[in-house]
Amino acid sequence: MTLTEITNDLVADLDGLTFEPPVTHVYNPLIYAREAWDMYCEKYGQGRREVLLLGMNPGPWGFARANEAEAA
Repeated sequence: MTLTEITNDLVADLDGLTFEPPVTHVYNPLIYAREAWDMYCEKYGQGRREVLLLGMNPGPWGFARANEAEAA
């Protein structure tokens, strides 16, 4: 499977998740940061890899949200 296919499967699998109160908002970075993720995969995800390490930046302007903060 390609990283794009894996990502598409993850997005579909996570789409049905629901949460009970007190959870009011859920952000899925595979949706709101998809463009940045796809660019990362294109640049660094080519070829055979044994491990792909990922992480999200902590704080209110986490993964791929810096542009939104600057625009505000």
